[in-house]
Amino acid sequence: MKIYYTACFVVVIILMVTDLSAQNKVDSTQNIKTTKSESGKIFLGLNMNIMSIENENDGDNTKSSSYSLLLKPGYYLNEHVVLGAKLGYAKAKDKDRYYENNMGVADAGIFIRYEKVWKNIAGFYIDADVTGSFGKLNEKASNNETEYDITGFEIGIAPGAIIRLSNCINLQIGFGRFGYATYKQKNEDIDYTTSMFILSFNSKAMSLGSNTSSIYSILFNPALNIGANFRF
Repeated sequence: MKIYYTACFVVVIILMVTDLSAQNKVDSTQNIKTTKSESGKIFLGLNMNIMSIENENDGDNTKSSSYSLLLKPGYYLNEHVVLGAKLGYAKAKDKDRYYENNMGVADAGIFIRYEKVWKNIAGFYIDADVTGSFGKLNEKASNNETEYDITGFEIGIAPGAIIRLSNCINLQIGFGRFGYATYKQKNEDIDYTTSMFILSFNSKAMSLGSNTSSIYSILFNPALNIGANFRF
C-alpha cells in the first residue's frame, strides 16, 4: 500500500518537473516571454459543501449535518502548475435521543496542482497537498459531557475534472482522495490517536474515537466535491 501511494506522488512530481523544465527551456533558447490567453497568474480555489442526513429506525431518529469551506489561494508557475496554500473550516453534528456530538476543525496547508485543459473547454487536475488540522470535539451522552482537543496531519492526492466556463472561471469536480492521515483526540483523561490510509471516492473522511464512546466518523464532503477556481 505504501508503494502505491509513493508511486502516485512520484508521477505527480514528474509531471510538474517535466512541465517546468520544458517551459524554462523554451524561454532560455528562444528568449521569448509567452503571453498566456488567461487574464493572469493568480489562482483562487473555492469549495463549499453542506450535508444533512436523517435516518429513522424503529422510532429512533438519527440526524447528521455538516458544512465545510475551503479556500486555496495560489500562483501559476506556468500554464499547468499551481503552487499555493489551503485554508479551511468544517463543522459537523451527529445526534440521536441518546447522544449528541459536535465537532469543529480548521485546516491549513500547502498544495501543488498540475492541470491540463484541452481546447479551452475541459480537462483534468491533480492536487498533491500536506495539511495540518486542529479543533474541538464535544460529546454529550445522558448527563455526561466531555470535550476533546483535536489535532491532525494529512498528506494526499486529489484528482478531478475541470470545465472551463470562461478565461477566468473554471468549474471543478473532485472524484476522491488518496493518501495518509493521523488524528489525535485528547483531554486530561484521554489521549487517543487514529491513523489511516485514505483510498476512497468520498473526498475526505475523518475517524475519531475515545475510550468513552464508539468510533466517531463524519463525512465532511459528498462523494462529488464540486467547487470553482478563478484566475486573475
